[in-house]
Amino acid sequence: MQILVDIGSSTVKACALEAGKLQVLKTKSVPFKKSYREDSGNEAGVAFEVIDQNAESRYLELALAGRYNGKEPVLLINIGGESTELVVLEEGKGTFRQNLDVGVGTILAAFPTINHEISEVTLDEAVAYISKILPSIQIGAAFAIYSGGELSYMRLTGYALVPNTRFMDSDHPSIISDTDFIARNREIFEKVRLSAPEALMPENPSWMHGARACSALAQAICTTYNIREIVPSNSNLLDGVARSLSETILT
Repeated sequence: MQILVDIGSSTVKACALEAGKLQVLKTKSVPFKKSYREDSGNEAGVAFEVIDQNAESRYLELALAGRYNGKEPVLLINIGGESTELVVLEEGKGTFRQNLDVGVGTILAAFPTINHEISEVTLDEAVAYISKILPSIQIGAAFAIYSGGELSYMRLTGYALVPNTRFMDSDHPSIISDTDFIARNREIFEKVRLSAPEALMPENPSWMHGARACSALAQAICTTYNIREIVPSNSNLLDGVARSLSETILT
């Protein structure tokens, strides 16, 4: 068994890899980027690899490439604390990659009142701000896989998920239309008190402090690039790392 730890700018996730299967052990919101020291990994005697956005995109692609092999293009969306990766898959292969220097932290810095009990910035204001800084690119996909714990989040917070008819995969059972996604985002901004989703994740309530910003960023991406349906996914970078390690071991 191997233990893999994904240390992002604001979230740390520990997983166990055994027989090619990845099991999440614990997720915790930690402002790691603010307290990181360059020699901490060496002092602990642990292999510590810092990867750039290009590598993160490749791992995201590797994590999800085997999940959907259809001919219709699909956009993979991976939103982090300081950056976002977009990958277009066609027939299981990446045909387009775009790294964005915008993440949850960008939105939180721009709108410090977004995490009041009821957000003091409207969803429309946040999405309009984000849309202006997104690049003018052609995606050519009608639906997206939105990764990083979003399946669990949407289930917990009552998004209008329906069975996924785009492709069959037990780890991606649900899909949501863009209109239903936007409607629930608006409620969470304007009607749902922050303490309510915090209570749904008592083991790590601060994870929810990035939820409004993350949803606004995802919405801006989908609106800007004409994405009509979203498949929420719990897959992330570690799934790609696990697959890479497993394939290396098997070969």
